[in-house]
Amino acid sequence: MYLMMMKIILIQMELKMKKKQIAKLQIMIEVDQMKKKTKKVEIKITFMTMKKIVILMQVMKQKIKKDVIVMKDEIIKDDSVQDE
Repeated sequence: MYLMMMKIILIQMELKMKKKQIAKLQIMIEVDQMKKKTKKVEIKITFMTMKKIVILMQVMKQKIKKDVIVMKDEIIKDDSVQDE
């Protein structure tokens, strides 16, 4: 349920943003429900600035009320998208 909620949030935010940079975030989420094993989710998100990534991390922490640990993050310049 937490993973599904997080995915929905990410998709909604991705749709609202202009494609400038692609942030590849590999996020480890501690799922305490029913004592299930820790699940790893790899998500591709489009962002304009690194600041919005930080904001998204904060939003996710509040929404799922669990510890969200960023395992790997890198910003890749998307040359295929031209400025309008």
